[in-house]
Amino acid sequence: MNISPSAILVALEYIQRLKANCPTKVNGPDTEYAILVVALMLAHKFQDDNTYSNQSWAVISKLPLAHINMVEVEFLASLDFNLFVSELEYIEWLNCLEQYLNQYESFALQDSFPYHDMDVEDEYLYDAPELYTNEMDLFAYSAPPSPDVDLMNGSYYSQAVGICR
Repeated sequence: MNISPSAILVALEYIQRLKANCPTKVNGPDTEYAILVVALMLAHKFQDDNTYSNQSWAVISKLPLAHINMVEVEFLASLDFNLFVSELEYIEWLNCLEQYLNQYESFALQDSFPYHDMDVEDEYLYDAPELYTNEMDLFAYSAPPSPDVDLMNGSYYSQAVGICR
């Protein structure tokens, strides 16, 4: 499946609109995945006349066709069937995401990893339970997780939207 970068950006804008219009519809990991799939599907349909069928999206996403159809109708209704993104909106959204990624990158480049001067290979850290209480504690003061982690409800998504809106 081939989706243009602009369709991906538009899909993220659709998700932002959905979250602004109906925040309660964006809950849980299963819902987030279906919303992402449908947002990509709608952006691709809106931008390209030669698009994939809902059945193709169901096969690729491993979501039931009936579920994709239902989420698509609810998604469209929540956006008042308005999928148009003006050039200005697109440029503002692109600038917003670039600003967020620049902020994320500058944070990631900071030397904030608490174990940076340890002369221990990573594989040994996992074999020494006294060094950490759980696997994620190793990264508690490191760069934030990648922006694709918990896109809808995570604090990094909220930060990005806060920058953008």
